[in-house]
Amino acid sequence: MEKNSTMVTEILNILYKISKRKTTEGYTFILMTSIKEELQLKYPFFTKIKFKDIRFIEENDFILLDPSIEKVSKKQVCYGLRDLLQIMNESLGKEAGPFFYKEISTKISDTITDTLQTYGIDLQIMQLEQEIQELEKRITKTTHNIHLLH
Repeated sequence: MEKNSTMVTEILNILYKISKRKTTEGYTFILMTSIKEELQLKYPFFTKIKFKDIRFIEENDFILLDPSIEKVSKKQVCYGLRDLLQIMNESLGKEAGPFFYKEISTKISDTITDTLQTYGIDLQIMQLEQEIQELEKRITKTTHNIHLLH
C-alpha cells in the first residue's frame, strides 16, 4: 500500500495539472483551496495539506504536507481524496470533460489505484457513473422535448 503522503501528493498534483489545463491556473488554485477547506470539516486530515499559489513564482511544489499525515488512517485519506475528486468534477462542470476520472486514472500509479480499490474506490466505476448520469440527462431532455411536440 502506498504512503499517505505519496497518494495525496500524486493525486493532487495530477488534479491540479488537469484542472488548470481545462480552466485557468488561478481558478484551479482557488477552487482546490475552497474544496479543501470545505472537506476539512468531514476529513480533518485536510488541515495537514497546504496549497501554495505558484502562479507568479518559478516553483513546482504546489503542495505542502505536514508529515503527521502518515498517522491518518488510509481509509480516511482514500475517502477524502474520492470526495475531493467528485466535488472538483462537479465544480468544473462541463470544463471537466466527459472523461475526467479516466484521465486521472491513467495518470496515477498502479499502486495508488490498488490502494484506492482496497477501500472500494474505483475510478473506472466513477467514470461509468458519470457517463450514465450524462446519458440520463440527455434522455430526460429528449423525452421532455418529445412531450412538447405532442
